Amino acid sequence: MCQPLLQSEPEKEAVIKNDKSQRPSIDQMTVSTTSHSGDTVIFENYKQGQLVGRVKIENSNKHTSYTWTGDMNQLMEASFFKRKNTMIYVRANHHLALYDEYKKSVTVFVDGKQVSLEELENVHIRQVAKVYAHKRASKENLYGVAEEYRNNQKSVPELKMIQASTRKPGETDFVIWIDRAPNRLKRDSSYYVFSPFYSGDF
Repeated sequence: MCQPLLQSEPEKEAVIKNDKSQRPSIDQMTVSTTSHSGDTVIFENYKQGQLVGRVKIENSNKHTSYTWTGDMNQLMEASFFKRKNTMIYVRANHHLALYDEYKKSVTVFVDGKQVSLEELENVHIRQVAKVYAHKRASKENLYGVAEEYRNNQKSVPELKMIQASTRKPGETDFVIWIDRAPNRLKRDSSYYVFSPFYSGDF
């Protein structure tokens, strides 16, 4: 007579893991949503369809860092369309300059060496190999107004720190790195660039 097959230990574990009774029901889960209104971000938590918590953060953009990266041609195009997230642009004499809104708090490096704004303006667009323009997050801690809801009763709004600043003392709001290709300063037959955003003779 054939004996019934016995479940091995791994099979027993698999049955337990697939047991739906062990899983949390949707009523036990918390659903989070994020909405944006201009420079304000609102985070909300819902449980059983009821709002249980909200955090409102204003002026969120200053706490957000970003980096623009581009080569010579991309910088010329950005300058032509006045895309100021590049922080620098190409002047009519084909040398670089910094947009005024970044001058108050910026550090500029050319080939790994920190330079002044006057030295930056001596860099010809043809020399540019790569540009990294970075906006650092705010030097201030990130705060938000938090509210909790229990039994549909709203608590008193409370100022809550969301994230501590990672800025080091003395760091400027903006930093720019420029890598150059010095051999491109003078045109030769081995390197030719055509760009609708450049009117000079490459």
